[in-house]
Amino acid sequence: MIIERAKRILSKPVLKKEPITADHLQNVVDKIGSDRAHLPNVRICAMLLVGYAGFLRYSEIDNLKMCKIKKFDTYVSLNIETGKTDVYRRGNNVIISKTNLPTCPVVWLLTYINLAKLALDSNQYVFRSVRFFKSINSYKLAEVNRPLSYTRARELLLGTLT
Repeated sequence: MIIERAKRILSKPVLKKEPITADHLQNVVDKIGSDRAHLPNVRICAMLLVGYAGFLRYSEIDNLKMCKIKKFDTYVSLNIETGKTDVYRRGNNVIISKTNLPTCPVVWLLTYINLAKLALDSNQYVFRSVRFFKSINSYKLAEVNRPLSYTRARELLLGTLT
């Protein structure tokens, strides 16, 4: 009993993370969404809005490949191969509908795909690192087909939210 009491006395309280709300997303779009030609800003907006609208974990966002995205007139279908809650590893289709609002995840995702010059039928990861090229004075996606790391995505998110 003494050991259990010592554990309770010396323990630190659990600090839970604050959830991201629709107001946070609106503020992000208002802050960095005005320049839709800036690839890093469009990438972070697309990641945030698609993840929020599809209830996706980061592991599901970073494993998203272009060949798993199906574009339709009023929505986008994302085929998530594996996920934490997918016990039988069958995969899952997530439908994200157009909202015709400034925070529409479909519009931001398609803007990002067009700006990054990604082909819908390719086997490339959607969200990759971005490089700045001085010779052409613009941003482009990295040639290496590797998803954006969790650490870098978290840095971008926290930098955007502050």
